[in-house]
Amino acid sequence: MLVLTYAHDQLKSFVNHLPAILDIIRETTGQLFIPTSLNLSPIDRENDLMIILRSIERVDKLKLDSESILDHKRLAKQIVLKTISIVSKNLDEQRSILLKSLEQLYENEGLVLIGGIETESNQIQLMLYRQERRENTGERPPYELKIASYPLASFSDADFELSLNKAQIDSNSVMRSLIKLDGDMLVVYQENFAEDKLYMVKGYPQFIQGVSRAEFSEKMSIYLNIEEAKGGCIAVEAVTISNLKDSYLIYSQ
Repeated sequence: MLVLTYAHDQLKSFVNHLPAILDIIRETTGQLFIPTSLNLSPIDRENDLMIILRSIERVDKLKLDSESILDHKRLAKQIVLKTISIVSKNLDEQRSILLKSLEQLYENEGLVLIGGIETESNQIQLMLYRQERRENTGERPPYELKIASYPLASFSDADFELSLNKAQIDSNSVMRSLIKLDGDMLVVYQENFAEDKLYMVKGYPQFIQGVSRAEFSEKMSIYLNIEEAKGGCIAVEAVTISNLKDSYLIYSQ
């Protein structure tokens, strides 16, 4: 796993330079990596983004195409950005607009959500992966979504962990992304996913308080790799509310 930090306005540049970035990572590690999470940085949420990349052997959020995993340039070109507008302040309408947008992006372009951030008032920038059609049928795999919400003003790590695991038990729903919008966290689930998961919500390590952008990327990369090796889990998402103390990492097992 690798954590990278970019300024908000550098996200498009990151995607444009992704072929070169993946090539450097491959030459350094001998492995092919892909972005799997996009979040606000817990140490500077107003200015910075946190992007998590992991080796393709450890990716469970995306169904990677067989040709792409052999060609980092092809894989990089399947990562795209889209911006959607959510003009309503009504929470139910916000969920409905986001769900319809994601469904249309998959139906029309085969785009699967990696992550999203609120960039301006009423706008969300999405990072997505272009899913190719199956060779034998010409169709794409099923991609059924639902969206729940969680108020950030009363956020409880224990309650949020319970809600994630309840969705897993009730409808085989796996959490795919968390998108902060206004004062709520929109939780994007993929339904009827035939894989059992156990979610754990944990705080960030406090030793990253006050570190620089470069130090944050390095220390979080080391920390998360150790946590995954030690606990047999995978860091899948993050909740960034206002600062480091009230931000959390979500692991699955």
